Amino acid sequence: MRVLVTGGSGFLGAWIIRRLLARGIDCVSFDVGANPRLVDALAPARAAAVHWRTGDVADAA
Repeated sequence: MRVLVTGGSGFLGAWIIRRLLARGIDCVSFDVGANPRLVDALAPARAAAVHWRTGDVADAA
């Protein structure tokens, strides 16, 4: 399973990603400013399972 987490570079988003990774769930983080080091610090063994995408949900499609 793969889950999209908006705001994955923030405090709460990174915590959610860490919990999902602990359950073996791959994540896609969508954030204005990707900060993979935050999740690397929280869950180094599974940080490679996070796919980082940069963008803003407020932008027009």
